[in-house]
Formats: sequence, structure tokens, C-alpha cells
Amino acid sequence: MSRNKYVLCCAACAMFFIVLMNNYIELMPLNLLISGVVQRIISPPLTAVMVWVSRIGELEFYLVGIVVLYRGSRTRRTIGIPATAVLAVSALLNITLKSVFALPRPEVYRLAEASGFTFPSGHAMNAAAFYGFCAIAAVSALGGRGRKWQIITASAFGLFLLMMGFSRVYLGVHYAADVTGGYLLGVMLACAARLVSIRLITSESGKN
Repeated sequence: MSRNKYVLCCAACAMFFIVLMNNYIELMPLNLLISGVVQRIISPPLTAVMVWVSRIGELEFYLVGIVVLYRGSRTRRTIGIPATAVLAVSALLNITLKSVFALPRPEVYRLAEASGFTFPSGHAMNAAAFYGFCAIAAVSALGGRGRKWQIITASAFGLFLLMMGFSRVYLGVHYAADVTGGYLLGVMLACAARLVSIRLITSESGKN
């Protein structure tokens, strides 16, 4: 993907987030409808799976991923450092936005404990930022191995992110709009981080 496409992606995500933010209250009937539909498929086995999927969005799993990325000198420089930075920015921005919007979490049903405000979803936002950046970097690195591997890698990351967002709605700790807002901001940050990393890599190559 060219730099212009990353810029366009950032702009599009920011625009759609603003639209979502300005229409959040109007979307509440749709949020409740989606939560109601999801509530119908609740079962003990599926709940156990969703709890584990949701836990992958916790800090300890990100730390494991960062340690793995930092083990190699090349992955540390091109992926590890930018991924760590974008995760930190995402977490801080999410905390700030939740405090600004101060929207309450769903109260219809709750299958997991969660504190704080609801919009945007921190799990969705941080996952889209961190794993999204890793996906973009991985797909770019696989360019020489053919389109098939790029599609497989992008699909795997995309499926994981969808499951992460769905788990938050399934567990009753977020509305669909919260997850969507988190995705938009996370992808925006991932694309911005990729732009910065490309600039750094290009600058480093020029020095060598």
C-alpha cells in the first residue's frame, strides 16, 4: 500500500468516527437490537470461548507479543518499536476519550466484569492499533512471496479482530457502536504508525 493510501485511510477513519460520535445517541436503538440478537445465541461453551478471546486484549498478551517482536533485531526495529509506540498512544487516547464522552456501559446483561466508560471500546481500539499495525507490516513483508500469503495473513488478522470486537458485545460490556468506534480509531493509528515507520526505514536506508 502506498503512502497516499495510508493517509487516505487515516482521513476516512477519522471522518467516520466523527460521524459515529455525533450520531451515537440516535444509534442506540440499533445498538440494543444488535445486543438483543447476540443475546439469543448465548451458551456456556461459546461464553467460555468469548471470555478467552476477550482476554487476548489484556496487557499481558500484548507484553508477550512485544517480547516476541523484540527478540529479532530486524523485527524490533521495523515492527516492535512502532507497535509498542502505537499501543501506548492508543491506550492513552482511549482513556482520554472515554473520560471526555463519559458514556455508560450496557446494563441489559453482563457476562463479564468491566469498569469505566464504554465509548470507544478499548479492547477493539488497542487490538486494531497493535495487531493492525503488525498485520500491515507482515503483509508488506510478504510481498515477495505472492499475493496468496498476503491474503491469508490479512484474513487471519482480520478474523481475529472481528472476534475480539464480537466478544465484547457478546459479553455485554460494550455496544456495537463502541466496538466500531474502537476499530476506526485503532486502524487510523495503525496506518499512521505505518507511515512513520516507512519514513524511519527510508531515512535509515539513506544513511547506510
